[in-house]
Amino acid sequence: MKRTFHFLLVICALMVTAHVAHAFYDPTVGRFLSMDPIDNNKGESPYTYVGGDPVNKIDPDGRQEFFIMAEEPFVLRPVLETARPIETVRPVEAPQPVETPKPVDAPKPVDDPIQAHHSDPKFMGGDPDQPLTDMSRSSHQDLHNTMNKFLEQYTDEAGNNMRPTSNNSGQDIKTNFPRAERLDALKDFYNGPGAQWPNAAQDFFTQHPELLPTVVPPGYYILKKKPCLN
Repeated sequence: MKRTFHFLLVICALMVTAHVAHAFYDPTVGRFLSMDPIDNNKGESPYTYVGGDPVNKIDPDGRQEFFIMAEEPFVLRPVLETARPIETVRPVEAPQPVETPKPVDAPKPVDDPIQAHHSDPKFMGGDPDQPLTDMSRSSHQDLHNTMNKFLEQYTDEAGNNMRPTSNNSGQDIKTNFPRAERLDALKDFYNGPGAQWPNAAQDFFTQHPELLPTVVPPGYYILKKKPCLN
C-alpha cells in the first residue's frame, strides 16, 4: 500500500510495526495498535486509517485527513465533506388487483311463438278450412314477405299485380286474375324461393297434386305426389 505521508518506520526483528508519526500500525492485522487522536464523530473506528480509504486520502499527523488530488502542482485538500446519507429505498408498491369483469347475462330468448300458415293463401282464393302449416312467427313473416315480392311480378294487361296491399285487396286480386293463373303463380313460388319452407310447399302440393312439376327441382324427389327435401 503506497502512502504519501511522512512517517518514521521502525523495523524490529521480532515484531514488525510501523510508527506513523502519532501511532503504531501493525500491517499483519491491518490496523493501528493505538487510537487515532482525531475525533471526527463520523461513526468510524478510531483504529482505522483515513476512514479505510488510503488510496485517495492521507493523514500525516493523525489530526487532519487530506484528499490526494491529481493536479499540478500536487495539492492536498482537507476532507470537509461528510459522508453522504444512504438513500432510503422506497418500497415497491404492490400491484393493484385486476378487477374481474362481470359475467355478461345470457341473451333472453326471443318470443317467437308458433303460428299457422295457409299454404294456399286466402287472398289468392285458398280454402279457409285447408290444413295449416305450423311455423314460427318469424318464419311466417319471412315467407309472406318473400311471397308478396314474388307475386308482384305477375301482372295483367291493365297493370294490376297479384301482390296484396292496402290498395290491392284479396278481392281485387281474385277479380283481376282467374284462379288457374293464381295457382300457377303459387306453384312457381313454391318451386322457387318458397322451397326454403318445405313444409308449407308440401302442404300446398298436397292440396293441388295436379300442380306437381314434371321435372323435379333440385333437392326434391316425388313420393306419393308430395315434394320432400332430401
